[in-house]
Amino acid sequence: MVPGKVIGKQRPRVMKGGWTYTPRATKEYMAHVSLCASTAAKKSGWEMVQKVPVSIKLKFVFEIPKS
Repeated sequence: MVPGKVIGKQRPRVMKGGWTYTPRATKEYMAHVSLCASTAAKKSGWEMVQKVPVSIKLKFVFEIPKS
């Protein structure tokens, strides 16, 4: 479970000279999701192996919007 508000992944920004960077909000949210995934994996007894393909199932739960 990833608590908190969902943050959409923003597009990379391109500066003068062709230098690109990932916006701060995207980096921070990606780190938050990664930490939540690592924590859940450890609680489930999984060993996190780097640089190998994995398969995951995702379940998204959203509040019903007020109309």
